[in-house]
Amino acid sequence: MCLAIPVEVVALQPGERARVSVDGVTREISLALVENVTPGDFVLLHVGYAIRHA
Repeated sequence: MCLAIPVEVVALQPGERARVSVDGVTREISLALVENVTPGDFVLLHVGYAIRHA
């Protein structure tokens, strides 16, 4: 089973990384598996990797 949660991208970081937020909690994730993400977009987060751009 795969558990992924939607998170909002709040800032892009160097090296295919981004700062995301869910319910006011932020963390840094990898964007290596998705393309064309900008702040304000939502992505599905699975074990630290964005797996889909929504």
